[in-house]
Parts: sequence; structure tokens; C-alpha cells
Amino acid sequence: MIDKNLDWQDYISKKFVSYKKSGNRCVEIHTYPDGMQQLYFYINSSEPMNCIPTTVENKKIADGIIENFFCGLDEIKN
Repeated sequence: MIDKNLDWQDYISKKFVSYKKSGNRCVEIHTYPDGMQQLYFYINSSEPMNCIPTTVENKKIADGIIENFFCGLDEIKN
């Protein structure tokens, strides 16, 4: 019998985590092999504002959400 959890574990293990920062704001971005992204937002804190991540399947939409979060702040740093 095939362990269906193994596929899920493999999927999770291949995620890539990156960060974008500006001023006192930060976005933690988890990108999965199929392109899905989970976004965690931070403002002046080491704990994310959203305990449940914002999940986005379209990179252009994710980029728009991130750009809006940093609207009016200094240059965004990776």
C-alpha cells in the first residue's frame, strides 16, 4: 500500500521560504513546487499578524498583495 502522506510530506519539504522587508514591515513568503504561495505579514513584531496564512495560487496576485502591504514605504529589500 502507498503512503499518501509521503506525497504531502515531500511537497511540504520542497517549499522555499523568502522574505521581503521595508521599514517596520515584513512578508514571509512560502513558495511550493506547484507555485502556490502562503504569505505571512509582520508589522513591528516577531509574530505574524495572520496566524492562518494568506494562500494564493497566482504569483501576480501574490505580488499585488505584497506591493499593497508595502504601499508608501521605502524600497523593498529581499
